[in-house]
Amino acid sequence: MPDSKPTIAAPPRPATILKTASPSSEPKLCMHIVTYGQSYNRIPRVKGAETINTVNCACLIPPPASVCRKYTGLDAAVADDFFRHKGNQAVFEQKLREIEAFLAANPMREGCVAIMVSCVMGVHRSVAMAERLAFELRRRNGVKVETKHLDRQKWVERMCKEGREETELEDTKKKRTVAWARGS
Repeated sequence: MPDSKPTIAAPPRPATILKTASPSSEPKLCMHIVTYGQSYNRIPRVKGAETINTVNCACLIPPPASVCRKYTGLDAAVADDFFRHKGNQAVFEQKLREIEAFLAANPMREGCVAIMVSCVMGVHRSVAMAERLAFELRRRNGVKVETKHLDRQKWVERMCKEGREETELEDTKKKRTVAWARGS
């Protein structure tokens, strides 16, 4: 008869209640917030990511044309004006609640999900909305959020061809402080 040694079973691991961060504290769920212009007649998709929400900003009040000629939704001049309107603010709050409800209902979710945000050109309203959603989701939920603005650069290039100074159109993202980030 072979000599059998008793085996000692490893103690059971505690159940994971919330699985949003790995041991390196990197979130396991990533969100891609993608903006695009409806005028280009295509709805983009993020490969390997389920679209969990869409935001149509085309029906929301845009910033004044004089501001839109110089800036994109990455700039405080556009973002602050856009969110000054109660209807625009209400859509933002509703979409944030919907996305947070998804997160609460799927605490163990891993991988990537997408949120698609559109407006007419994909430059002003959608970009401002996407950046604010990303800011709040990072701040309030600790989710890894990446934004991608598919049509913003096309607009900047077109404006430059029309004789606008590139420095006039340069993003001030690193220097800006939009009112909603200041808590105003």
